[in-house]
Amino acid sequence: MARPAGVSGAETMRSIRKAAIARIYQCGFEAMNLRDLAADVNLRVGSLYNYVPQKQEFLADLLEDILQELLTDLHARMA
Repeated sequence: MARPAGVSGAETMRSIRKAAIARIYQCGFEAMNLRDLAADVNLRVGSLYNYVPQKQEFLADLLEDILQELLTDLHARMA
């Protein structure tokens, strides 16, 4: 379950983030585990750790990105 040929690391990270948001919405952050997240994006757990070394740090980064997207959208609407 390695990253498919022709798929960039950035694309893989986007897939991981999208799957994480769906899983957090479905079962909550505490119940989400990296084994299930890896399966959602067709990666081995060991490979996922290259992208997500720590669950809490990943959540902080994910929330920061979401908030930045919201602020960017808000500023665009206010312009």
